Amino acid sequence: MQLNILNINFAPQLSFEKLNITSSVNTQNSNLRPMNNSFKNTSLLVLMFVLSLNLLNAQSKQFDTRKMCFDFHRYYCKFEEKLINFDYNAQSRSTLFRRGETSEMYFIAYKGYDYRLSFCGQEDLLEGQKIAFFIRNGKTKELIYENSSENFAQEFEFSCTSSTRILVEVSLPPETGNKLKAGNKFEYKGCLGVLIESRRSPNTGFSRK
Repeated sequence: MQLNILNINFAPQLSFEKLNITSSVNTQNSNLRPMNNSFKNTSLLVLMFVLSLNLLNAQSKQFDTRKMCFDFHRYYCKFEEKLINFDYNAQSRSTLFRRGETSEMYFIAYKGYDYRLSFCGQEDLLEGQKIAFFIRNGKTKELIYENSSENFAQEFEFSCTSSTRILVEVSLPPETGNKLKAGNKFEYKGCLGVLIESRRSPNTGFSRK
C-alpha cells in the first residue's frame, strides 16, 4: 500500500409526597411546635428539590453535548485553503472527548482517490492547544504521518494508490491551569471532530509502474 502526500499547508428521579401540615388550635402550648416541624420539613424538601434540579440540569447539558457532538465536524472543521474542491465523506466522525485521552477511528481509503482530513475541537476543550494525530496503516499499524513533524498542522492530504484501511489516532494533553480546580465533572468534556473529504484523483497523463 502506498500513499502519496499531496500538500500540508498548514437526576436521579425524586418522588415527592404530599406535605400534610397540621396545626393544633385546641392547645395553647403546642401551637408553635407543629409549625416549626413543618417549616423544617418544607425547607428540607425545598433543598432536595433545588439539588435535584441542579443534577438534572447537569445531566441535560451532558446529553445536549453528546447530541451536538454527533455532527460537530460538519460545522466546525473547516479547511482554511480550499483551492481544490473535495466532497464530504460519510466516514467523518465526531465524539465527546476529555483532555488527556487518546482515541482512534478507522476509515477505508480507496484506490484512485485523494483525501483531505481536517481536525477540530471546542475552544474550551483545546485551551489554545492543537490536536495531535497519527495516521497509520490499519492492518500493519505502520506509521504514515504524524502532525508533530509539521508544527501540529490540523489538516492532512494524501492520494491513495491502492485501497486500504486507515487508522487515525487523536490525542490531547491533560488538563492544566484553572480547569484542575473546578469540581464539575461534566465541565472538562467537549466535542472533537475529524472531517474526511475525498475526490477522484485527477488524471495527470502519467501512470506509475
